[in-house]
Amino acid sequence: MEEKRDTQRVNITLYGLSAPIPFEIEPATEPVLREAAKILNGKIEDYTNRFPDKTLTELLYLCLLQEKMKLLENERDNSADKIVKELENIDKQLGEYISSR
Repeated sequence: MEEKRDTQRVNITLYGLSAPIPFEIEPATEPVLREAAKILNGKIEDYTNRFPDKTLTELLYLCLLQEKMKLLENERDNSADKIVKELENIDKQLGEYISSR
C-alpha cells in the first residue's frame, strides 16, 4: 500500500514571466523553493542589467550554466573530502597496527 504524502500548491513568480509557475510540493520544501526562486530572480535581474541585449531564455541559460558549475565544483570538493577522510582513517589504522607489533 502506497503511503500518501501531504502536499500543497505553491505559486512561484520568476523574473520576466507573465504568470506564476504552480508547484505541488511537500510543506517542508516551500522555504527552499522560495529561497531558490529569490536567488534566481536576483541573478536574472543582475544579468539583465549586465547584458541588456540578451533574451530571457539566454539569461536563464547563463543562470543554469553557472549553477551547474557550482554543483560540479561541490561534487568534486565533497569527493576529495571523502578521499582525504578515508586516507586519514587508513593512516590511523596502519599506525595503530604498526605500534601494536
